[in-house]
Amino acid sequence: MHKIQDYHFHYFPQYHEEYKEVCPLVDGIMVIHDAQKRMQGFLKGLEEFRSVIPIGIELSINTNFSKINNMITSLKEQGYHVIASVHTYKDHSHFLDVLNTIQPLLNNIHHIGHPFHKEKTVLPDNIIEDFLTFCKKNSVIVELNERYSRSYNIQFYQRIKEELMFVYSTDAHCAKDIGVYKKLSKYNLL
Repeated sequence: MHKIQDYHFHYFPQYHEEYKEVCPLVDGIMVIHDAQKRMQGFLKGLEEFRSVIPIGIELSINTNFSKINNMITSLKEQGYHVIASVHTYKDHSHFLDVLNTIQPLLNNIHHIGHPFHKEKTVLPDNIIEDFLTFCKKNSVIVELNERYSRSYNIQFYQRIKEELMFVYSTDAHCAKDIGVYKKLSKYNLL
């Protein structure tokens, strides 16, 4: 049986029963945000799927190397896949600074989640080149993310698909959206 690829979709307790039907059909990683580990029902519910599908934590990374190193080490020891996402960044250069800061830790993450997801316009060519060069040099897997696919980032996503190791993800926040790639399909990225 062919499985749906989705390497970044979220667990939410209210969809627990629906996940029981969908997860056996998925080749991917079910995650929660690091902060949700302390919220009622999130970690316990996620753990119930450990024998069904790989589970992980989407970790918000920043330039605090020591803190990020400790968090990644702890998560790996607990058997979680780590998706490293830069959720907060000032500008393009700051995003790259964050990646350069955590470079020694990259062999302990599964992939980089939704790169440059906050952008509202086309990325400058030099930023795209620097990102691609960094990822190639460090053998980093990058996510092509359905949720953040926009007409202005399609060329960037196309370059990722052509030049880097990548995975597909929906970043779905409910079970019915897992493996549904309407925008990536529309932009001929599947």
